[in-house]
Parts: sequence; structure tokens; C-alpha cells
Amino acid sequence: SGLKQLEEVVEFGRTSALAKADSKLDLRKEALGDMALFYGDVKPANEAVAYFTAQALELDPVPHLMRLVELYNRHSGYADIEAVLKDVLKTFPESPSTAHAHEELAWNYERMKQRSQAGLQLEAFDRWCTEQTAKQAKAKKGQAQALDCREKISDATKKLSAKWHALWKKQGGPDDLAISAEKTYHLFLRDATLKDPDLPAMRYSYSELLFARGRFRDASASYFEIEKYALTGAKIDGKIGHDAAYGAIYSLEKSNTDKWNDEDEKAFGKLADTYFKRFPQGQYVLDLKFKRAFIAYEKERYDEAGPQFKKIGWAEQPAGTAVPEKVAKAQDLYLDILNIKKDYKTLKEAAQVLLGRSHDGTRTTQIEKIYREAYFSEIQGLEEKGDITGAIEAYKKFALENTTSELAPKAWW
Repeated sequence: SGLKQLEEVVEFGRTSALAKADSKLDLRKEALGDMALFYGDVKPANEAVAYFTAQALELDPVPHLMRLVELYNRHSGYADIEAVLKDVLKTFPESPSTAHAHEELAWNYERMKQRSQAGLQLEAFDRWCTEQTAKQAKAKKGQAQALDCREKISDATKKLSAKWHALWKKQGGPDDLAISAEKTYHLFLRDATLKDPDLPAMRYSYSELLFARGRFRDASASYFEIEKYALTGAKIDGKIGHDAAYGAIYSLEKSNTDKWNDEDEKAFGKLADTYFKRFPQGQYVLDLKFKRAFIAYEKERYDEAGPQFKKIGWAEQPAGTAVPEKVAKAQDLYLDILNIKKDYKTLKEAAQVLLGRSHDGTRTTQIEKIYREAYFSEIQGLEEKGDITGAIEAYKKFALENTTSELAPKAWW
């Protein structure tokens, strides 16, 4: 009965408009809006578009259909919402109100926990928005509508990608959540500009997701995008900037399961130099310097690796502090390089310097052994060169200075 009376109001308004009567008599928009209050109780959702289109005729029925959608949402009628909105998008692809329908359908799928469908709907919304932008630009009518839809997409992708990412981390799966989050992150990042203050944080979260999914090379490139933002003057949170700079390097490292190829080593060097420049006192400066030297060491470029290890290992340590693990490892590898090169004289001198520093008992014992073996090998070198007199005196001196060494009896012999 209520619908019937509202239909009569609509018909009267149309007749008044055609007769160019007093505009106050045309209450069609008000009546169409009120129809939504009654429609859901007496008619099916899949007929809503046809019904409101027939009533509105030359007027745009979409705003009134969106009011019906709002009412369905209050009663959790998500299937009814889906039916109406899909029909709206099919029937009125060019309506100024279609952006709202696209957005609402995406959120409806989220409420239904159909995350993959929500992601696909956002992609469809994005395509529609791009098409509308192109059409408006061609018609030279400005870009107000296109900008509005882009803002809606930006807002939805920010919220949904963050939500799905958090759910995926909390639940440890399923993977479709991560895939949906990745797609929405990508939609946001593709069109976001540096004017958006959320861009760096969103880029960082996207990079974290790629890393967590084992996409290390993609993660490295994505982390480095934050560095590019900083280079163009964007304001970056200090922690995000630092962690992204290191994340780019660590992700590249994780992508290498064997020896580094030349291309990746070159990329590592550039990323490390960027980190040193931006964060000279950064948390990972020592680790990165060590890694650079270690890559050269693994490739047997000892003349290059040696000085780097020496610079790390022989740097003065603050009094009373333990030797960092990477520093001790750099010392060992430098000594190893000297041993490989059979430079026993320099090896002995380097070990002697280390013995002059404070170490725990085990470390001191290790270095003493290296010192004595280098010392003994240096003397053997004299013998091999035919300097018998010099070798005799050197063996005698060694034996007297290192009476507790297992090499002392051999030196006497």
C-alpha cells in the first residue's frame, strides 16, 4: 500500500514536470528515496533495479538503490546487497553514482569474508575508474568524478590490505588472504603519489609481506623504493627509513643461497653504500662491512678481502667491552688469508698485536697457537732459503720464548 501511494506521487510529479507546473509539486526524488523504506519488505532484491528504473525513468535511480543497499546492510542482508549492486553495475555503468556501488560491493564481499572476491571487485573498480578518467580527459570536462573514485579506491585498499595482512600474520594462513592483501597493496601503490603521507608506511608493509612470502628479490626492490622516496624529498619515518634500507640488503642476501654472482654482488655494494651514507651510525654498519669483505673472501679475492677484514678486526675497542662476534670473526679470517698467502711474518705480527689486547682465556689460547705456528713457519722459511745460521738462532730464540709450546722441542731438534 505504501509503495502504491509513492508510485502515485512519482507519477503526479512527472505529470507536473511535463506540464511545467510549480516545481514544488514535483516530489519524485523524495518519493523514490522513501520507496527504499518499503521495497525490501515486499519485493525481491533481484528485481530492485528494474523496479526503480521503471519508476525513475529519466531520473538517476542509482542513489535510491544505494539507499536500499544501506537498509539491507542494517539487517545483514549481504546476499541481497550483492544482487542489487551487481545489477546496478551491469545496468548503469556510466552513472555518476556507480563509483559508490563499486566501492560498496567490495566492502560487502569483505563483510561476507569473501576476500578474493573483494580483491577482484577492487580491481574491477580500478579499471572502471581508469576508463572514466580517460573519457573525461577526452571530453575535456575535468576530472572531478575520476578523482573521487580514485580516492575511494585509495581508502579501501589502505584499509583492506592492512586488515588482510594482519589477519594472515595472526592466523598463519590461509594463503588467499596474503594474495588478496598483496593485490590491494599493489593497487594502492601503483597510483599513490608522494603527497599521500601513508605511502612510505604502505610500501614498507607491502615489502614485509613480500619478504614473509619468500619473494625476496621483489621485497628487496620494494624496500628500496622507500629510499627513492627519501631521495625525492619525501618525509620518511626514521625507523621505517632505516629498516627499509637494511631490508633491501637483507632480502637480496636471502635470495642468494649459494655464492654471490657478480651482478648481485654489485647490487649489494650499491645498497650497502646507500646505507652507510644515510645511516653512518646505523645498527648494521658492522654487519654490512663484514659481509662485503666476506663475499670477496668466498670468491678468493684475498687482496681485496684482507684489508677490509683488518680494518674491522684491528679497530680499537672501547675498554672493558667484549669483542663483538663479527670483529672476532674478521680477525680470524684476516689471519686465515695471511696463512693462505703464506705471509707468515705479517701473520705473526698481526697475532702479536691481538695478544696485546684483552681476551677471554680460550681466545687468548687460540691466538697464541696461531702466533707460534706463524713464528715457527717463518723460521722454516729461513731454513728453506738456505740461511742455516739465521735459522739456528731463530729456532733457539723461539724455543726459549715459547717453552710451553709443543713446537719448542721441535725447534730444539
